[in-house]
Amino acid sequence: MIDKIYTYLLVKQRFMCVFFFFGLLFFFSINSSGAVITVHFSDTVPRRYKPSLQKYSDTIDSVFIREFCLQHLFYLYSKGFLSAFIEGITRKGEDSIIVVIRKGRRYRWAKINSADIPAEILRRSNIRVSALTGRPVTPQRMSRIFDRLLGYYENHGYPFAS
Repeated sequence: MIDKIYTYLLVKQRFMCVFFFFGLLFFFSINSSGAVITVHFSDTVPRRYKPSLQKYSDTIDSVFIREFCLQHLFYLYSKGFLSAFIEGITRKGEDSIIVVIRKGRRYRWAKINSADIPAEILRRSNIRVSALTGRPVTPQRMSRIFDRLLGYYENHGYPFAS
């Protein structure tokens, strides 16, 4: 349980760092025709990376940069790179921005000890601990597990479970 809380706090801390960078981006904008924003990774690019590493637009402003960066970070978080963060944002000339992302390491479920939660409750909550072993740890999956457990306890005599 401590590991789950620690991972949740780690993810929350990363989101706070991301929004700090976006606060800085508010003052940073480019308004020109044919502008481009590019992503570089300070470590290796993840295999089968789906989002486009480059995007063209007529105007690039702070909102555009924020959405572009969030798209890349949320994709990395969904693949288990919970420590991914924006390392820097650089303006190159009048019509180019480079975003450097450090993806960090990929977190996977090792072995989950469910001794604190009875097997019957896990079964009724539709949580299969064995199916999680070796899979990437993602905020969505953790949230789904917590919501299922809380839902079970709230509906079975613990209305103030949190």
